[in-house]
Amino acid sequence: MLRKLLVPAFLLAIVVTVMTLEGWTAPLIAVVRNRLVGHQVPLGPGALSPATGDSADAVPADGRVRIDGHEALALGLATAVVEPLEEPIPLELTGTTAYDPDSMTRIRPRFDTLVREVFVRLGQEVEQGEPLVELYSAALAEAKTNAQTARVEWDYRRGIRDKRAPLAESGAISQQLWAETQDQELSARLADMIARDKLLIYGVTEEQIDRPDREGGADKARMTMTCPTDGVVIARNVVPGNLYGPEDELLAIAPLDHLWVWADVYERDLPVIRIGLDWEVRFPFLDEAVKGRVEYIADEVDPSSRAVRIRGVLPNPDRRFKADMLVRTVIAIPPGAGRVAIPREAMISIDGGDFAFVRVGTAPETFERHPIRVERETADRVILEGGLEAGAVVATRGVLLLEERFEDLRLSAGQPAAR
Repeated sequence: MLRKLLVPAFLLAIVVTVMTLEGWTAPLIAVVRNRLVGHQVPLGPGALSPATGDSADAVPADGRVRIDGHEALALGLATAVVEPLEEPIPLELTGTTAYDPDSMTRIRPRFDTLVREVFVRLGQEVEQGEPLVELYSAALAEAKTNAQTARVEWDYRRGIRDKRAPLAESGAISQQLWAETQDQELSARLADMIARDKLLIYGVTEEQIDRPDREGGADKARMTMTCPTDGVVIARNVVPGNLYGPEDELLAIAPLDHLWVWADVYERDLPVIRIGLDWEVRFPFLDEAVKGRVEYIADEVDPSSRAVRIRGVLPNPDRRFKADMLVRTVIAIPPGAGRVAIPREAMISIDGGDFAFVRVGTAPETFERHPIRVERETADRVILEGGLEAGAVVATRGVLLLEERFEDLRLSAGQPAAR
């Protein structure tokens, strides 16, 4: 049994020794490497031909990597042309929708009060002037009583002033009495104005203040708050029978014909963002997109996300979109002068540096490794701000093996590794 195992092993050792002496191993290893990295390259004629003194394993004097046709086939080598960038660069950002606070109305009582009844429900459409809640407040009743008292006092003092005016002109009364009469009328008028203004602040209308049929008894404590604008009830925090104060928000009403869209821009992308740029708001769960533009850029960086918030307006005439929906915004960034694009697989990053292999000759295929300056990466392309010219040809598939060959050749030439 042992003899049967030793004979094949001995024969395999002889084959490997002969291949090494004849120079067959380098092409074979290249093919195996390509198989391991996923390139399914068939073995063409001569793919495993012995290496000669002019093969790619020879040390290049100029630092270039040279590959003959058979080896290029074994490596699965492919190339692409560096293209000038003319169309806008898409910048994708994450964001959310929100209500427009500038058009939102928050309903609060202007005095301590008991809420007796609520006339609207959450999500209900309301119109201007429609009743919202009924209040019952001792503070309101006191303010109305004070206003009535002040008006009666002013009417009385004004009547006395009118009667004494001709007497003062004829000298029938002293100037001191006439001056006191005028002062008393003025004080009463100011007290009436203060009491009236307080009712206006409380939300009582001019018509309600001036109507002749004065309220009596407990009716003075009642007031119905009406809707100041058209919209939809987006928040209801009021329960009948509870006490509330000026700091409590009872209802929130907003017109939903439009929403705000907020998106986060990180500091590296901030220099290319400006007000007026076109963007497209995409709703991933609705499979829908709406065009708009950037209308606001925040002046501070969020300390937690390290992002700057930008905002636009989203038309919503049929109320299909809701607040707090997740969206993706795509901003069209105009390309800078001299920008070019290469396929993403053409770039190789090593120890913080970015490189591409540029073809500088054919027969054999000859490549130079060039450093590149990356401005932005997309899903399938890399935007460069320097390092390559439009029209150059770069390697795409087989780049990692070119890099390994490049480093091997440098070491063979006694040069330090470039990594």
